[in-house]
Amino acid sequence: MNVSNVASSKKRWLKWSLLTVGVMALLGAGLAVLTRDLPIPKPSGPYGVGFTETELQTTGGASSRVLALDIWYPARTTEGHAAEPYTTALLNREIAKSMNLPAVLGTITPSYSFRNAPVLEGQHPVVVFNHGFASFTRQNFSNFQELASHGYLVISIGHPGDSLVSRGAQGQPILLNSQSPDHLAVMEAQKDLNVFLDHHANLLEQQRTARDFPSYLQVSQQLAQIAPFLQLKDRIDRWIQDTQGVLDALQTHPQGILSHANAQQVVLMGHSLGGVVTQHFAQHPSAGIRGIINLDAPFIQRDQTWTEMQVPSLNLLSTHNTMKGRDLSLARTLDPLFQHSSAGSHVLEFPNTAHYNFTDLNHVQALRFTPMLGKVDGLKMERWLNTAVLTFLQRLNDPHDPVALQQSLLNDPEVHEVFFRPRRSHD
Repeated sequence: MNVSNVASSKKRWLKWSLLTVGVMALLGAGLAVLTRDLPIPKPSGPYGVGFTETELQTTGGASSRVLALDIWYPARTTEGHAAEPYTTALLNREIAKSMNLPAVLGTITPSYSFRNAPVLEGQHPVVVFNHGFASFTRQNFSNFQELASHGYLVISIGHPGDSLVSRGAQGQPILLNSQSPDHLAVMEAQKDLNVFLDHHANLLEQQRTARDFPSYLQVSQQLAQIAPFLQLKDRIDRWIQDTQGVLDALQTHPQGILSHANAQQVVLMGHSLGGVVTQHFAQHPSAGIRGIINLDAPFIQRDQTWTEMQVPSLNLLSTHNTMKGRDLSLARTLDPLFQHSSAGSHVLEFPNTAHYNFTDLNHVQALRFTPMLGKVDGLKMERWLNTAVLTFLQRLNDPHDPVALQQSLLNDPEVHEVFFRPRRSHD
């Protein structure tokens, strides 16, 4: 972080659950060592998993740019192909640099995904993923390979200059631009950490206790006008354009591995800032979008005019995300939103979870004793997340049983689970 008092700023950001470059760097470091104390389970699906990297030139006039896409998919065979590591040497170096740690701490751990394995014939339902602030495409690697083993093609978008590590048109690395105006503005805004946290905690509590829906919308608009969302307005708009560029490519000119994507069965998934992006597409769905999956992102009302959620959603939320005594968890903050939406929505609140339990950082046992993770058992959380996401996807894509989408996804008494039925037009 290129601001004054760098060490102090890094320490604060490691504790803050939404915006930290340090946390997301530590996520990569955790992936490099996690198999020593909490191994990532082998994917449970019937297919082997392939992995590949490609670059996509989006077409959008002044907004067009090259995106780095990491893709997991069902493979016809994995024989003769090398297992892809959870991290790369470059990613480990950037992690070490951002954390001021020795590069030798990063190791290369093979996954259950195999580079450039031949894709299974046919077209496959698609999940398009956006990572969190200053994170990277592999932040939910274990979930991606689990979905691919069940027949899904997962596309994780790298945003040039905004991701910790991305790639250019020729595959050349593009690193996080920590000197960009919006990045520096976020760093500046969190210098007074107490004010920063008070704003968030107070508005989240007002979302929970709003007396009516207009009051809820007003609070959600206020949330969009405070740090970091105010400073990240342009970045959110860029990521929406990037995501739309991927969706356009699937619809109009899919090439290579993307030609195996079923462009009429697309679900958007995002964590944190990426979850905010998915919410935009729930309100303004593009062709082919069947639903969204929100991994612990708050609802912020960015537009002046309210637009209902138009497609079904799955929302997985934290319950014990605290810092300096402030409650930053998202439990119950989305209920009013989905009581006024025209599509059915699942909201699952997981006990003893913090913001990064919804990423592969969940596997790093030692971090359960930091604010980054809750006390939930890591393997149990892995099962919950994979089961909820996979069941939601399977029911969403089943045209023969639309009622099934309304049924419980987990049936686990430990998890608070609510399905909000679509609001009727006269309600």
